[in-house]
Amino acid sequence: MDRIDAVSAITGPSVASRVYFGVGVAYVVFGGLVAAVTGPFQWERGSWAAAYIVLICGVALCVIGKAHEYLATSALSPRTEWSVFVAWNAANAAVLTGSLLETPLLVDLGAVVLIGTVLASAWLVRGSRRAALSWVYRLVALTIVVSAPIGSLLAHT
Repeated sequence: MDRIDAVSAITGPSVASRVYFGVGVAYVVFGGLVAAVTGPFQWERGSWAAAYIVLICGVALCVIGKAHEYLATSALSPRTEWSVFVAWNAANAAVLTGSLLETPLLVDLGAVVLIGTVLASAWLVRGSRRAALSWVYRLVALTIVVSAPIGSLLAHT
């Protein structure tokens, strides 16, 4: 058992980790509700918004929180964890708002903050001895880093 495992065994997950997961699950539920009303209200961008809310806002937030909890080689400061949380949610708010209001520059701003947040989060968990989980997290991070600029380009069309 390494040091972080010993600390987690005693203290359990941080408050921030629990909030990341709880808010991520709430996004998944909310995205499902958005999907449910898309058809009846004939909302043209509803299926995109629902998928974005579920996958990026929700699932990815859960993954980031669990990565901080299980992959960090030392406990992250509350300030660091909350900074990532706020940046992630602000970036997603910008992307969703910019997309729905057809304001591509707001989408671009959100995408830049999203990429920066993912890269910062990946940096925070570098050096983990949990190789398999680290690679899964890197794959999720890479997917977001690659797809964000594509989404920005699509917002300009």
